Amino acid sequence: MTDQNAELGQTPSVQPAPPTEPQRTPRAPQPALPPQAAPQAIHAVAPYASVSVEGTAEVAGRAAYRLVLRPATDGTLVDSIVLSIDAESRLPLRVEVVSRTTGTSALSAGFTSVSFDPIDPAVFTFTPPEGAQVTDALDAAKDPSLPTGHQAPSGPAPRTFGSGFETRVAVAIDGQVPSPVDQLLPYSGPLLSATIVRSADGTQWLLVGSVPLDALQADVERLP
Repeated sequence: MTDQNAELGQTPSVQPAPPTEPQRTPRAPQPALPPQAAPQAIHAVAPYASVSVEGTAEVAGRAAYRLVLRPATDGTLVDSIVLSIDAESRLPLRVEVVSRTTGTSALSAGFTSVSFDPIDPAVFTFTPPEGAQVTDALDAAKDPSLPTGHQAPSGPAPRTFGSGFETRVAVAIDGQVPSPVDQLLPYSGPLLSATIVRSADGTQWLLVGSVPLDALQADVERLP
């Protein structure tokens, strides 16, 4: 067959085939990993604290920068929260909570060593000891003899006062307070205070918060 365009002295035109979209496999939603979760946590705390980068540190042999959150109020026992963020992976390697009363770290948790190598599957292998009874958790959940539902607690509902770092929680106590607990209260620590009070109607309440003890005492009048 003779091309009509060629007979007329024109260059034959070739129409390219429409591009084919590659097949994509839908991905299930992934949970937020620490690098993505950290901005979310900072955003949540932003209304109650200032956020700044203050110097660097070395944690688990890795270079890190110090992300410092300082409460916007001086009515809390928390002076600051220091997150040591890995400079390369952006993963949090250590967290420290500094007390306002002592000026030092009252709570610290972090890694002493870090490796990003693949994990050996053998780590997750478990062989039950001889004679042990193995129960499938899914099967156990379907056991009709197990109780279902939860019994609603009796007494007044828990109360909260304040916001942010000055939040206080009041929980009604039903019955006698155990002697060991009663001997520890009132408690005033570097990051937390707790006390047991009695409201006007005679109900006992456990008051807890990251505030001085006198701030908890002031909440007694707000209880029913």
